[in-house]
Amino acid sequence: MAAAATEGGGASGEAMPARKSGPGPEPAGAGEAVQTLVPDLERIRAHVAANGRGITRDEAILEELTKLLHAKVQDETRAGGEAAFCVRPDEPAAALRRRIDDLLAAAAAGRSGGSEAAPIALDDECLAFAVATLADRQLRGAARDVVGEAYESLIFPSLRGGQGQFFTPKNVARCIAEIVDVGDGARVIDPACGTGGFLLEVAGHARARGREVALHGVDKDALLARLAADSLRLQAGGAAVICANSLSPPEAEGAEARALLAPGTYDAVITNPPFGAKIPVSGEALLGRYALARRWTFDRKGGRWRSGEALRERVPPQILFVERCLELLKEGGRCGIVLPEGILGNQGTGYVRQWLLERADVLAVIDCPVETFMPHTTTKTAVIIFERRAAPRRPAVFMAVAERCGHDRRGTPIVDARGRPVDDFPKVIDAWRRHRAGQEASEGRA
Repeated sequence: MAAAATEGGGASGEAMPARKSGPGPEPAGAGEAVQTLVPDLERIRAHVAANGRGITRDEAILEELTKLLHAKVQDETRAGGEAAFCVRPDEPAAALRRRIDDLLAAAAAGRSGGSEAAPIALDDECLAFAVATLADRQLRGAARDVVGEAYESLIFPSLRGGQGQFFTPKNVARCIAEIVDVGDGARVIDPACGTGGFLLEVAGHARARGREVALHGVDKDALLARLAADSLRLQAGGAAVICANSLSPPEAEGAEARALLAPGTYDAVITNPPFGAKIPVSGEALLGRYALARRWTFDRKGGRWRSGEALRERVPPQILFVERCLELLKEGGRCGIVLPEGILGNQGTGYVRQWLLERADVLAVIDCPVETFMPHTTTKTAVIIFERRAAPRRPAVFMAVAERCGHDRRGTPIVDARGRPVDDFPKVIDAWRRHRAGQEASEGRA
């Protein structure tokens, strides 16, 4: 790949960990958008684990916390009336439970692809404690993906990353959204949407430019799909989000999934798919629909990779997602995807690069710091932006190296002497804008 620019790296000013002024933020008052839900949810989790009856395991507690988030979102978005997500003086416990279950039912009814709502399972005392803790918090107008951040913080070490799920930092998602730059009226999908963070950034990018976009999300984890639907409804005006496996054959999914995942129907795909050799995809029915699932060999004489007829027994999911993302795009549509760095550089994955370059123009490659997804995983990643083209034009490729990502290996924010994040991704955005301006000026002269 030709390099059009190599920018980013380094940050001026003395770097230091971000300071904390106490054990956690003060409760947000009515009308004040919350900055993080993590301390509140961790407090609830600890209370339930110590005092709850019938629910003590982290998985079950996480499910109940998710229900509470759904109910809180529903209460904030419903039209008028007295707040229902609150503890009223001297009311019977059954009345509070009824209100929360009603909010959950309303949230499920308004969710694309949602199933019937399960009632809250916390005992009376724990439910009252949890609702009182969250009642004065306001998610509407939050400047960050507080729902996704809270969810990730509560996936404890025994669960985290078991399915290759490592959520994308907001600064990385914002950088990708800037480069993909969806137009007015665009249809956008994240086929591995997690809690919807990528789609939130796309929505914010479009809104800042006065554009309307149609957002779509798919995730095979039902809990994540529900969280994404609620988060996007609260912060982006809504999206069509369903629970399905984006890699599955069409016949294996329902009609809604087949429609949402129809090939050649999207202007943009933006995603961070699950990745890792420990979670390979297998099965002839699924692998048989992917060219990149076949056994490829390198023809030294011809200098090319050749595809055989035989399927590999197991394929890392990130390789299949490259093909699936391209399939979802219209001609000229753009994809921004986070991938393990090895796909872009390892000798054994040369067939993936060859296959893609025969079907798309690579516009940008961004090398991410190893700390980007730490402390959850040490996998070195890169971002690639490509554009589907039946006849690739081979433009110059923008290349950038981000050396700092705003946090250290433990996930602790890093700021300079002025309190600004030590983060190279905004520099990458600026470098990309200069690169595009130069390209457009050159094309105009031609």
